[in-house]
Amino acid sequence: MDSSNKAESVFHEQISRSEEKEQMAGQGQLGAADACVPTLLAFTLFHYVPMIGIILPFKRFMPAKGLFGSPWVGFENFRFLFTSVELARIMRNTVLYSLWFMFITPAVNVTIALLLFEVTSKRALKYRRC
Repeated sequence: MDSSNKAESVFHEQISRSEEKEQMAGQGQLGAADACVPTLLAFTLFHYVPMIGIILPFKRFMPAKGLFGSPWVGFENFRFLFTSVELARIMRNTVLYSLWFMFITPAVNVTIALLLFEVTSKRALKYRRC
């Protein structure tokens, strides 16, 4: 009988160990899910929340009423834009500003960086370290 009690206790010990492993495995999965929460929050905040603003061109926005309280006007704003005599000027300004920011600004930044790199004055170098 003593050997059967030993076998039974070993069997119960193995079962309790397997139960512990299952519990620990479940905790590990929960930890992985917890680690995903900040990523999901950031993704929602920066990808889905801005999509609310996609309805703005279809509304006559009134700040006092807010985005969802402003009246819906459909394509009226687009008709106004495309029938405007100012459309050519608006498009020209948009393209020129885009080109300016893409080409001129980096060139000016590199030029200023090169000029600052060439400074040899001890007094000026003290401020460059900041």
